[in-house]
Amino acid sequence: MASCEGSSQKGYTLIELLVVVGIVVALAAVIVPLVVQFSGAGERAAEAAEWDAVQSAVDTMMADNQLSTVSASTNSTRITDNLDWDASLATVTLAAYTRDTITTYCYEWTATGRITAQSHWDTSTSPASCSGSTSPPPPATQWYLHNNPTPPAGDTASQAVLPIDLTSPTAVTLYDYSTDHSNVLGVDIHEGGAGPGESDLANKQVWRTAPLPGAVSMTGTVTITLWASIKNYQDNKAGGVVVYLRDYDGITYTEIGNGTVFKANWQGGSSTFVQETITISGLSYTIPVGNMLEVEMNVTANSDDKMWIAYDTSSYATKVEVP
Repeated sequence: MASCEGSSQKGYTLIELLVVVGIVVALAAVIVPLVVQFSGAGERAAEAAEWDAVQSAVDTMMADNQLSTVSASTNSTRITDNLDWDASLATVTLAAYTRDTITTYCYEWTATGRITAQSHWDTSTSPASCSGSTSPPPPATQWYLHNNPTPPAGDTASQAVLPIDLTSPTAVTLYDYSTDHSNVLGVDIHEGGAGPGESDLANKQVWRTAPLPGAVSMTGTVTITLWASIKNYQDNKAGGVVVYLRDYDGITYTEIGNGTVFKANWQGGSSTFVQETITISGLSYTIPVGNMLEVEMNVTANSDDKMWIAYDTSSYATKVEVP
């Protein structure tokens, strides 16, 4: 029979076991919350990414089909590629604009095509349905285009650079902002501007922030809401506006992105300024502290005439929305 004498093997003492258990409990207390936190952050990122993608698809669809309104939805629903969006023609769908045939989350939207709420698709019910508390719209920083002085108090000559800041316009009256080369309301921009290299003040308008006190991150889709008209509000005239976003360090420029809206009949029967939206998607850029955000606006060369841009009033609050 084998003897156990001289064996070096021994079991763990109670104290050693308690120490190990304590270490495991301590690690769990640290790791579990982190896992939950990162899981939640990943889900929020997925929600935000799909929200941006859907909003971009709707914006592009409305621009391509010259829609100013769509069929609103105040009940959460998943968005499919064949969902009818046109309140009058019942022919426009998202089929050409969405990557997936159906969204992962449920949405509500306004008659102007703005997504206002997002909720979960609950597969635990039979049949599956949209449920859970809806999310508020992702916060966006709104940069408003102003004249100088602001609020406007009267007509002014055109100025090479105008201010843009976070203050919402309060003025009621729209004045002539380019008396040196026109007699119009708003600013007059001639067609055919050459973009960031344009030197003729009549062919462009630039807005610039003060040096930024904090970094500004532009990730995803930036939306520009503008008010514009063809000269003299002429109907059946083509018009287009291009907007450039730039990072300016006081010496050199870095282009962040640009976007264009073009309509074969800009006025569409309207005898005043027309609201349009430009989206610049796929951005991943941070303007560092001390630099300036710059916005330049040109009128496209294929426009039939010069265009008038309205801004810095409560009715014509032209702005750049940064997510």
